Amino acid sequence: MEEDAYDVVACYGDVEDLLLKKEYHMKEGKVNMCRAIREMLEDERAEGNASGIIKTARRYHASDEEIIHQLMEGLEIDKDKAKEYLAEIS
Repeated sequence: MEEDAYDVVACYGDVEDLLLKKEYHMKEGKVNMCRAIREMLEDERAEGNASGIIKTARRYHASDEEIIHQLMEGLEIDKDKAKEYLAEIS
């Protein structure tokens, strides 16, 4: 997709995440919008899974360290990303 068309879809569709992913998916003045949308959906799904893990762990009074460990195992992410999810969602 041409870069200008991508920008229009991202702006008028009010999908800010697409603009953030644009540079990553640019090649020869074109943007792979399908890949950008797919990655955006994967990010949203991971955030939803993280939210579920955190909320469940909170119900059972888990410590932040226990939650971080559960996020790392359940989502196969590193400690920094787990801490980021915990800060965003808590």
